[in-house]
Formats: sequence, C-alpha cells, structure tokens
Amino acid sequence: MTGILFLIDHSMAIKSYPILMSFSFAVVFGHSLMYPPTIIEKLARLREPELDMNGVRYTRKVTFAWVIFFVANGTISTWTAIYGSLETWTIYNGFISYILIGLMFGLEFIIRLFVIQRKAS
Repeated sequence: MTGILFLIDHSMAIKSYPILMSFSFAVVFGHSLMYPPTIIEKLARLREPELDMNGVRYTRKVTFAWVIFFVANGTISTWTAIYGSLETWTIYNGFISYILIGLMFGLEFIIRLFVIQRKAS
C-alpha cells in the first residue's frame, strides 16, 4: 500500500507509516485475543510460566486495552496525515504518540503492581 501511495503522493506515503504500524499492532494484538494466548500473556509467561487464571484474565484485559490504544493512535495519525499540517503530523507522530505509548506502558505497569499486591494479600 505504501508503495502505491509513494507513486501517487510521496508525502502521504511517508505519513502512512505510523498509521500502518498502529493498525498492524491493533490487528496482531486483536488476533491474539481471538486465538489465545494473547501477546501480553506470552510476555507475562516469560516471567511467570505458571500464570494462574486471574493472570490470564488480566493479560486479556491489558491486550484489549492495547488494541483500543492502537486503534485510537492510528485514527489520530490518520487525521493528522489527511487534515493536519506537516508540523501537526510531525509533532503527534514523532513525539506525542511515543509519550502516549510510554504512559500506557507505565500505567499498565503500576496497575499490574497493584494487581499482584492484591493477589498476594
């Protein structure tokens, strides 16, 4: 798709990269929800091979949250590519989206600590 866009409009071809990445991640994470184990469960089992059912349910919820995040991120990236200026596209896709990914990861980590602590109690 990007190759065809490159022939038609060079700037849209470049701008399509973050869109394709976000929607690709959403598809991969969503596919893992339909055909478990989920991506997050696989990662969790690297640290805790004997993950219990509560852990499996939690990792499904986190995987679903990532799907929503990637769809939202891809939608915003699409909007900035079509309607935004080059400056707006650059600020969102080159800075803000990475901050949001870090926040999502950080918040999930904090929530996971509470979930683990509650489970240990």
